[in-house]
Amino acid sequence: MKKNTIILLLIAVMGAAAVYYLEIKPGKPRDQEADATKPAFSFNKEDITSITLTRGSEKTDLQFENNKWVIKQPVSADADEDALNSLTSDMTNVRIEREFPASEADLNTYGLTSPTVRLDVKLKNGQTHKIEFGSKEPISSAAYARIDGSQNIALLAASLLNSADKPATGFRDRSLFKENQYDFNSVKFNNTNGSFELARKGESNWVLKTPAENPADNDGVSSLLGDITAAKVVDFASETSDDPAKYGLDKPKVTFTAKLNNGVEKPSASDPVSKRFIMRRFRISLR
Repeated sequence: MKKNTIILLLIAVMGAAAVYYLEIKPGKPRDQEADATKPAFSFNKEDITSITLTRGSEKTDLQFENNKWVIKQPVSADADEDALNSLTSDMTNVRIEREFPASEADLNTYGLTSPTVRLDVKLKNGQTHKIEFGSKEPISSAAYARIDGSQNIALLAASLLNSADKPATGFRDRSLFKENQYDFNSVKFNNTNGSFELARKGESNWVLKTPAENPADNDGVSSLLGDITAAKVVDFASETSDDPAKYGLDKPKVTFTAKLNNGVEKPSASDPVSKRFIMRRFRISLR
């Protein structure tokens, strides 16, 4: 065997021995660096009762009331459950990837003198927690943060920052209807060509009630009502209906009204916005 080959074999044996005695034998895992991360919080998403998000001068107050999330500020409205589930899941699952002490100069360096986003969280037991986000780390998908006013800077997965860094409208429920098409018992349409009414007959059949009673195209009705119930608000042009003419709603081109299986009419006067504003949003969202 050549001398060079023997030397290479000896180096390989010595390397293997070093790995064994330094890592494997003492029980030190090879992926220790990944295991060194730790949970940022010990509470569950079900423990959260309120979240206040501050982005610059904008503040969004979110409350969990009557088994659903609602926005209290800057508007009073239902919240998007998917957006809140994502936010609370990211919050309770976020892990501290790295943590180090920081001076006042460090806070400025990592964007924490004026945090990008601040989250104030309140739990059922009355405890409160605070997360302040600074800048993102340039070479990874992580962000610098301070937790509960600590003097240490923590490096957290940026997924939580991405879920939180939204204006109030990003957490607002944009559904036109909470109901699906199977909750509709009858529907009425008014447009520039006239009006017509459809009524459910049985579980999945529809009939045309006016202007003349005739069988309806069930597939066509199902497709139309599916589009209506799946439609989303594109933008909230106004929170009031004080000036409908401004939006062309003093004489709406299309209106839609549905009566539910329980007899309730939608949209109704008790809805947060008027029928005409709902129809304006509906028309925009289908473009």
